Amino acid sequence: MLQRSPTWISALPRRDRFADRVRRRLPARLAHRVVRARNATYANGFFRYCRRFPDRAGHEPIFVLEN
Repeated sequence: MLQRSPTWISALPRRDRFADRVRRRLPARLAHRVVRARNATYANGFFRYCRRFPDRAGHEPIFVLEN
């Protein structure tokens, strides 16, 4: 038996302005950690939202990232 789970795809901006600002202001290693933590937090938050509100997750914009 094959069990399938829903897949969610969201469009993200081509350039991450937050990451660009962080990279300009912080040393490379620290900037990498900050940007990576932010991206992981976003992904985790999206996952938790989809698990908690599956009916709403596919129809509403959840998080708005700046362009």
